[in-house]
Amino acid sequence: MKKLVVSVLIIAASLLAMSSSCKKELVTGKTPGQMIGDEKPDPKPDDKPSQDGIVSLNGKKIMVIGNSMVYYGGCVQNGSQKNPDPGLLSQLIKAYSETATVYDCTYGGHALHDFTSKGCVSSKLHGDAGTTSSGNCPGLGTELLPTSVIPSVDYVFISEAGDNNSLFYTDATAVFKRFKDANPNVKCFYINHIYSVYKTHTNVTSNLSRLHADGVTIINCGQLAYDIYTGRVKVPGGNMSYSDRYTFCNHTSSDTYHPNPLMGYIMSQMCYCALTGREPFFENYSSLIKGSYYGGGGSVSYSNYYNKYYTTAAAHPFMDVIDNKAEMRGIQELIPSYINKY
Repeated sequence: MKKLVVSVLIIAASLLAMSSSCKKELVTGKTPGQMIGDEKPDPKPDDKPSQDGIVSLNGKKIMVIGNSMVYYGGCVQNGSQKNPDPGLLSQLIKAYSETATVYDCTYGGHALHDFTSKGCVSSKLHGDAGTTSSGNCPGLGTELLPTSVIPSVDYVFISEAGDNNSLFYTDATAVFKRFKDANPNVKCFYINHIYSVYKTHTNVTSNLSRLHADGVTIINCGQLAYDIYTGRVKVPGGNMSYSDRYTFCNHTSSDTYHPNPLMGYIMSQMCYCALTGREPFFENYSSLIKGSYYGGGGSVSYSNYYNKYYTTAAAHPFMDVIDNKAEMRGIQELIPSYINKY
């Protein structure tokens, strides 16, 4: 009888333990055998792409750092340094009914070494005393970034000046480090403009793979334009021929290298696709491009741009491409294949 009572008690204890385990699994959402604390935390809700793989930019802060190789084509508009910018990238974001803030930190003639914690170090731009204003920078030692904004920046884009900088990788990583130290979750991007490609700036182009290995997304818009006009790549569904870079760059006696509105749109669209994962087929590209402002002062309208920056006529003007829907669709189709291409 005593043995029977002990057996009943053992069975009851076992049933109670099983019941407790089942309740625990139901409450915690664990599968049988999974321990509390073994589960991986879900990413933050605002970091999650939607079911179709699109990342929302709502509420995000984006900073664009560089020089005239970025702002001439209107990706950002010159003149709004350290402030929210109304350029093509910002307009694309708005066109998709999203609200994000794009900060312009582009200064004419300035290189990546001017954006470290040392401030501007380009002595050749600022006179013997270092106090001559140049490119909207008042002088040597000037902090070119809005430091109070840096910790809240979600995405940072940088681009080198028109130099084959032997310290490119060192300078680029130093700029990115300012943002990573302030916000470990910041995402970093490098814009490789057309001048670095056709001038064969190997100190830049040979280090793109190294930056990518560091987690930097490469926006190789310059390589895309170069491959189009040299015939290395065919525009899908396109019917135009290209003979030189002036479909994508200015052509005056003193400027044969700055990006024009077509190049600026390609740059902006590639940045936007890299940010969001969207396909690059934006149907209203024409009205967006024609309604924006460009050039050295950020105040040249689309309708006035060609007359101002083409004293030598282009064999294939950028306007002809923008007005050709099949050509523009084909160029946009190529954009994703040049993200992280180097």
